[in-house]
Amino acid sequence: SRILCPSPECVRVQGYRDDDTGIIRGTALSTISQMDAFNSFELQFDVTLSDVEAGDYCIVSYRYDTEADYTAVASFEGNSATEEFPEQHLSQIGSIPFPSGNAETLYVKLAAKGNSAKGGDICYFDNVALSVSAATAFSLRSAQDSNATSTGIWIAIIVSGVVVALLIAGIAFVLLRNRKMKRGVKKISVHQDEQFEEDEMQHANVVEDEAFPVTNDGNLDKEPINQELTA
Repeated sequence: SRILCPSPECVRVQGYRDDDTGIIRGTALSTISQMDAFNSFELQFDVTLSDVEAGDYCIVSYRYDTEADYTAVASFEGNSATEEFPEQHLSQIGSIPFPSGNAETLYVKLAAKGNSAKGGDICYFDNVALSVSAATAFSLRSAQDSNATSTGIWIAIIVSGVVVALLIAGIAFVLLRNRKMKRGVKKISVHQDEQFEEDEMQHANVVEDEAFPVTNDGNLDKEPINQELTA
């Protein structure tokens, strides 16, 4: 039996005919701090079935001091092979909900329910540990993480929208400025062309005046100046 139950904390429970034999341990709820932050207990254990036939069981159950009957957390049925090959179930986990009333004590029962006249149906229980379940804490943390993630996503969307709007505004400004510059260049070119034509016309008038000077009587000389100079 020491091979099947090597640790000093291991307990050996024998099942008798039509009997639910077990070991009971109680835990005062007042010794558990911050119970309001959680929603259940978690019971972890190892169990080994030795010579437990079909129809016989190794059972883990619980009850509060405000309750009359035990409620099963886990039940393991035997088979004919366990006589030669004990069956191990390691690192089992069961959930125990918190009491709905004003309970003060939680009782956990490790039992063997067999049909042997001499207690030949044996259940070995080891590494039994009771703790509060972190399911509620994990749920709260997940909700907070989810809210933080959602907030971060919305912030990223808003920032992206602002950046896109600024880019569009910048592009529009550049296009408008280029358009205005092109119009300015065109106006300057037209004005320069008009000024050039006006200067050309003035120059042409000057040439005409020099080639055909006006006399005191207001009439043009009949011949160009260069001819008069030649004569």
